[in-house]
Amino acid sequence: MKARFKLCVLSALLVAFSVQAFAADEMSVEELFSKVKKNTDKIKNMQALITRKELPSGDIMFTGKFFYKPPMSRIDFTGPDEFEGAGLSAISGPDGIVTVDKDGYALGSAAQSGMGGVFSHIAGDMTDFGDASVTVAPAEDYNKDGKIRYYEVSIRQREASAEELAPIEHQKQFMRELARGGQMPPDAYKQWEAYSRKRSPSVGASSDCAFCDRDRDIIVDYERGLISEIYVLADGDVLESVKYHYVMAGGIYVPSRVEFSDGEDEFEITLSAIRASSPIPDRIFRYKDSSN
Repeated sequence: MKARFKLCVLSALLVAFSVQAFAADEMSVEELFSKVKKNTDKIKNMQALITRKELPSGDIMFTGKFFYKPPMSRIDFTGPDEFEGAGLSAISGPDGIVTVDKDGYALGSAAQSGMGGVFSHIAGDMTDFGDASVTVAPAEDYNKDGKIRYYEVSIRQREASAEELAPIEHQKQFMRELARGGQMPPDAYKQWEAYSRKRSPSVGASSDCAFCDRDRDIIVDYERGLISEIYVLADGDVLESVKYHYVMAGGIYVPSRVEFSDGEDEFEITLSAIRASSPIPDRIFRYKDSSN
């Protein structure tokens, strides 16, 4: 299960980045905003090779191939005035991408195709818009000298209601009574407690959900039109890091290798094939020209 969990996280982060040449007049504003979902809207299918390494030796434990189905997601944009997405939301559903303004008025839509966005993968396929809030904004604590290079993705889960928590609390009480009555060994109860704390509190959440157990912040290093590093934070501590390596192919940079580490395991993914229905832009965000 742990390996499956990490495969879900890592694959979600991998499918994010296929970079190709981009012409501003080729896309509508709705399509542009949909690219905050890590540029995966136009991907029809993808093959990648994943290798798990065991720390600290680096010995290969297994390899495999994977791809994922389209998800649903909602992205809320915040930031300074020059940040083009400020005040807008992009909602991805089965019928496509809808962009709405801060008052809830729909600005337009774009047809959905291909793999869909990465945020639903990392937030869990079963997480709906009412369960999680995702915001994207320049990371103020990381950017320096007026240059916007780092972005912060904040994922916040809704609080479960008392009715939703009742079955979980009943189970906890039952397990405590077993331990007190001597029907469960102390060590076994401690193991169950540790497992229970790690479980998702979201009722009906996917077991592969990377962010269901608590809120998360993701710091994205986006330099020279390429995302090079991602840090997953919880309470300010780095839980996971992902590094991207690129090669020049056909006059563009394409991701060639992805490294993942969480302090316990290391994974390495090598991209082997990707097919897209149309050019995928190499920028997640676009900024307004202050000279106009």
